[in-house]
Order: sequence, then C-alpha cells, then structure tokens
Amino acid sequence: MLMVGEPKSPTSSGRRCQDVALSLRRLKSSLRCTALATTVLVLLLFAQQARCSPEVVAKREKAAGLWNKSGRSCPMAFHEIGGRCYFYGYFPLNWYRASEFCHSFGKGVSLACIESAKENFHIKQWLGVNGNHNTGVWVGGSDNGHVGRWAWFPTGQLVSYSNWGPSQPSGGDQHCMYLVGGLLGYQWADFHCDFDMHFLCEYGVNDLEPWR
Repeated sequence: MLMVGEPKSPTSSGRRCQDVALSLRRLKSSLRCTALATTVLVLLLFAQQARCSPEVVAKREKAAGLWNKSGRSCPMAFHEIGGRCYFYGYFPLNWYRASEFCHSFGKGVSLACIESAKENFHIKQWLGVNGNHNTGVWVGGSDNGHVGRWAWFPTGQLVSYSNWGPSQPSGGDQHCMYLVGGLLGYQWADFHCDFDMHFLCEYGVNDLEPWR
C-alpha cells in the first residue's frame, strides 16, 4: 500500500520509456556508423575512378613503355615499328587466310599497307633482325580484279610509293604482294596468293570499317 508522499517505484510505463531512449541511442550510433561507412565507400569509389581515368591510365602505359611514337598504345602481341603497330604472323598462311586472321583482331587491323619510304625502311630493318629469312612476308597489296593495277586491299588506294625488286611484279597468275626474305632484303614482289608464308598485320591501317 502506497503512502502519500512516498516515492513511487518505477512503473512498466517508465521502463518502456527507458527502453525507447536506449533504442534511440543505439539507432543514432548505428546511423553514425552507417554514414561513416557510406562516406568511406564513396571516397574509395572516387579514388578508384581517379586511378582508372584515361589520363592516369595513359600515364601508366607511357611510363611502362606501351606507347608508340605517335602517342597510341600498341595492342598486346603487336610490335612498335617506326611509330606504328604491327603483328608478325610467324605461322604460315596463304594471303587470303592471312587477311582474315588480321581482321580477326578487330576494327582497323588488316594486312600491312606500306605507304612511304620511311615506313618501308623501318619494316625492312625490323624484319632483318626478327623475321624468318627462309620465307617471305605477305602484305596488303594485290592486283586481283584489276590485273596490273596494284592497290592496297585494306584501304582501296592505288599503290603510289613502291619498292619492287628486280623484274617485279612479274605478272602472270601472281596477284598478291609479299616482301622477299633472304639476300634480297625484303624487297617487294608478287606471288601466288594461295602459297603459305608469314605475314604482317597493321593496327590502325584504315580509319574506315575493315573488310570482312
């Protein structure tokens, strides 16, 4: 029996209020932790985005020596030769198969088009050190469909600069261009398109959609 003036013991209502206050404190603490975690996550995402930005990636590639002289990165398995990117097909294919293989790399890759004396010089120098001198190297020149008028198959442009070897092109049924290995030092010549030999693909050979 409660006497007038006696302090009242905590009621169930009071305990509920205490529980609510404790829950609120826990919720505030949880929200603070969640907000902190969210902030950290956002900062990490921004840091990752910064690391993957084109400018940063470009700097890393350039520092690693993956950029050629024209400021572009050569794809994997391609060699930088005179400021351009080439793939050397060390396994023999005929001219048509070699062309298809180059196209399989994707847009802008096809058999090489040698369009200047400078480009020809760098390719000959590289092949002289790295090429197989017992066989030739297919490139993108052909007079198929227009006999006697040589053009670069990947671009459709007529051959203007040339470095044909003695008595070349010899004509007949030889309609595909290759670089002669061995003692002739990779001069140009024509040969039967269905003969298997090494080949040279060029990256960025054509800004237009390549032939498939």
